[in-house]
Amino acid sequence: MDEKRLAEIEARANAATPGPWEPEHRGVVGNDVFIVEDCVTAGWDAYRANQAFIAHARTDVPALVAEVRRLTAALDAARREGAE
Repeated sequence: MDEKRLAEIEARANAATPGPWEPEHRGVVGNDVFIVEDCVTAGWDAYRANQAFIAHARTDVPALVAEVRRLTAALDAARREGAE
């Protein structure tokens, strides 16, 4: 994944309502804002799994962006050291 794509993902995450978000019986809430009213796609089990995925995305996405950047920087540093 290149820096442009990471920056796009990060911008979407930063523009979203601040977290943490929590699953709620009809959707997902964050800071008293109803994010999703209904995410039922394939029955109750999928509903709960989708809620958890959406709720955790608010904190997971920034963490993943930071980790990709950390690993990219480490790889770049290792390549520079190997070239010397």
